[in-house]
Amino acid sequence: MATLDINNVVTITVTNPPAGLAGYQVNNLLYCTKETPIASITDYAVYRSPTAVATDWGSASETYEAAARIFAQSPNILTGGGSLIIRPMAGGDTLTAAITTMMGLAFFGGVCYGGYAPNDAEIIAAATTAQANRKLLFVSQHAATVLDTGNLYRTLHTAAQPYCRKLLYTTSATEARKMACAYASRLLSVNFAGSNTVASVHLKELSGVTIDDGITQTILTGCATYGADVYVDIGGLPKVFCSNGGGLDLFADQAYCRMWLANALSVAGFNALATTNTKVPQTEAGVDILKGAYLNVLEQAVANGYLAPGTWNGADRFGDPEDFLRTIASYGYYVYSQPVSQQSQVDREARKAPLIQIAGKEAGAIHSTDVLVFVEA
Repeated sequence: MATLDINNVVTITVTNPPAGLAGYQVNNLLYCTKETPIASITDYAVYRSPTAVATDWGSASETYEAAARIFAQSPNILTGGGSLIIRPMAGGDTLTAAITTMMGLAFFGGVCYGGYAPNDAEIIAAATTAQANRKLLFVSQHAATVLDTGNLYRTLHTAAQPYCRKLLYTTSATEARKMACAYASRLLSVNFAGSNTVASVHLKELSGVTIDDGITQTILTGCATYGADVYVDIGGLPKVFCSNGGGLDLFADQAYCRMWLANALSVAGFNALATTNTKVPQTEAGVDILKGAYLNVLEQAVANGYLAPGTWNGADRFGDPEDFLRTIASYGYYVYSQPVSQQSQVDREARKAPLIQIAGKEAGAIHSTDVLVFVEA
């Protein structure tokens, strides 16, 4: 008796979903140096311990000493899943050129430099590049004159580039660069996939870094005015003191978290479009797929402590004003999309999604407190 194949009735096809992107590792720290390695390194090398750095660069090098500061912090870049990426620079290479080249080779969230002292023009150019590409540039200086009119830190402050983190450590230029590496590692240590993991670097201690006795109250006031962070003795304890330049700059954790959020939203949007076997239709249901991907990121931002429910104080609002205020007060974020029916024909033919707008309320952090006490006999 002939038996016919069941595929005449039922056909099963098993497919794997298209590949998506993994999240960008914003805790990867790039260290650009003009020291010469003792090992052969073509473009860059990746490290997860100071011992490996000593092998390639020598234990007497500034590169090794910087790496030792980076890995000595607790927590540090490893805690957040990051690595140290070291880029050997040619003698005539600039920091901007090194950053630009490395962006095509590896992803990183922060940049430190060592083995030489770039001049003001080189730092300003690098800060512009870092700002445009959402990279934290840790600028270290050892002379308080950088706060004077027309000098580097006032120039960077006026440029309003919050991804440029200004650090003052008056011991020496070399020690200032090592302090910057310790500071960067302490900051870039958040596991954003966790719960209540976001932290401020303000009033934290830096392992392997001594306090800066050269910071007077006058200098500290200047740092607070122009957005420079220092490592000082406060009440007998070594602590980082952070500022936001009177609001023109950001606090370091704000810039760091905004960098993570922007990158996480980029990946979420890409994966929503790239991981479907069919298509995301140009309908409200299709737009909801995109919005759902963005909402997942915003929910994680609330979980890790970056965003929180609160009152929206800004004048900029969109969508339904009542929904906007109520949703931010309840959830800490609001997502709105232009109705598909209102989309221009040009955008529709180009297969663009309608504009999606997102508002988020930062949880912020308490850095100081005033107490008024009334007593009575």
